Amino acid sequence: MVIYELLIVIVILWIFVIIINKDLFSPSSLLCLSYIFAVICAIYNIDNWKINLHYNTFFVIVIGIISFLLSSFIFKSLYREKKEEGKSKLNYIEIKQYKLIFLDIISFIIFAIYTFYFIKALGGFSALGNFSVAMEIYRGKTLLHDMILIPGWINFLTKVCRAIAYIYTYIVVNNIIVRKKENIMHKQENKMLYLIGIILYLPLTLMSGGRYDLIVYMIFVLIIWSIMYAIENSKKMQPKKIVKIGLIVIILLVAFSNFRGLVGRTNKSSTIDYVTEYFGGSIEIFDMYMQDHNHGSKYFGQETFAGVRKFLYQIKLLDNQRVSEEATEFRTIYNGKTIGNVYTGFRKMYQDFGMTGVVILQALMAIIFNKLYYDCFYKKENSKIHKSILLSGCIAFCLVLHSYSESFYSTVISFNYIVFFIIMMFISRFLLKIEIRRR
Repeated sequence: MVIYELLIVIVILWIFVIIINKDLFSPSSLLCLSYIFAVICAIYNIDNWKINLHYNTFFVIVIGIISFLLSSFIFKSLYREKKEEGKSKLNYIEIKQYKLIFLDIISFIIFAIYTFYFIKALGGFSALGNFSVAMEIYRGKTLLHDMILIPGWINFLTKVCRAIAYIYTYIVVNNIIVRKKENIMHKQENKMLYLIGIILYLPLTLMSGGRYDLIVYMIFVLIIWSIMYAIENSKKMQPKKIVKIGLIVIILLVAFSNFRGLVGRTNKSSTIDYVTEYFGGSIEIFDMYMQDHNHGSKYFGQETFAGVRKFLYQIKLLDNQRVSEEATEFRTIYNGKTIGNVYTGFRKMYQDFGMTGVVILQALMAIIFNKLYYDCFYKKENSKIHKSILLSGCIAFCLVLHSYSESFYSTVISFNYIVFFIIMMFISRFLLKIEIRRR
């Protein structure tokens, strides 16, 4: 069957990537692993979904991946920075406690305001008695009926909470790795002040009606940890570390399934059925889409640059910002069961620009991601928080979840994400009058 051929080809491509880069967390490796996992999940459901993958789907996915890999290899070979191993170094970061307390208070205020409006949107405190049902209704109102239950200014404030949590996480991971590597004997830092800012953000990801932002945060943690570990250990990833990462991923997937009720998901499937349906459905859905005969968008970049188009609409420079209905259409399999409305990262590119657009946009994305990634190792920023590491962690989900849906052009390249990045830079600057323990 074609789907098995697809898996074999992607695995072979990934093996070549590992042989050449010797790096499990390079952008090329992350992209391949994303599709390997999604295809395996789809294969698990072959009988349930009567999957019969077509070659036009096969070629779009394979050519799209190859375009990214080739561009990555070319960029790496042309990278002109001095590649002295260990040029980038991590420094132990100390933050004045009053700054952490100040930011924690801000996070708590935002959390309290959001919680108040969230409970109000649910229907009051009485709705908490059956939280899962209340969340199902809440999700239906916000996602299916496009109702605005939380004021926009409050959603804007959550970006501050998110930025604080991301910066705190960066500092904590950085300090843990530096402490362990250098055996630094230093006065004990107050980790609780960091944990407060992180813990106050995590419930906001669930109250938004989904787990996507929580998944993105977990990917952020994994990626910045892997990059920092590689910097401090000359990019040598020990087998036992890879095993630990695998176990962590399995634990997260189990938690992802078991916490479905917290966000109003009433699916009663087993853990493995639920996970494989969630992450493998995009392959089958994309194949269904490829067999349609209505490819092509009415407006330039209508789906791919949805975030930019939305902003242009908001400032009255565009009269139609909405993504076409096909992009959000829920697809059903032969027995009428709905398996989702995500079409892998290639759907939007192909819909807007055809195969040429897939090749060009994948190549451009490869250049951007590889530039950020290799700057983490070869661009010296020892005097402050390394922006390349921070940004690489923030957008890594676009690769890890590429097999699920496209996020870089449609989401990251948007006014909302630019604002988030700016907030992070302001918070970094606020904390930047820091004492750095130099080695």
